[in-house]
Amino acid sequence: MNMTHYMSLLMDNQPWNLIVFMAIPVIFAETITVTEFFILFNKNIKGSLRNSEWLIPRL
Repeated sequence: MNMTHYMSLLMDNQPWNLIVFMAIPVIFAETITVTEFFILFNKNIKGSLRNSEWLIPRL
């Protein structure tokens, strides 16, 4: 079976190349996606992040 150059590089130093060049980027991308969904669909109006008093305290 013919392999692409990328697949042969992943197989050279297995499992370390597979972990570094495939698993870590996928986990990172999924973390970013879940974080974006959490920010978009979390409708908390109250809280320390939505409340601007922690930035500019009232005098």
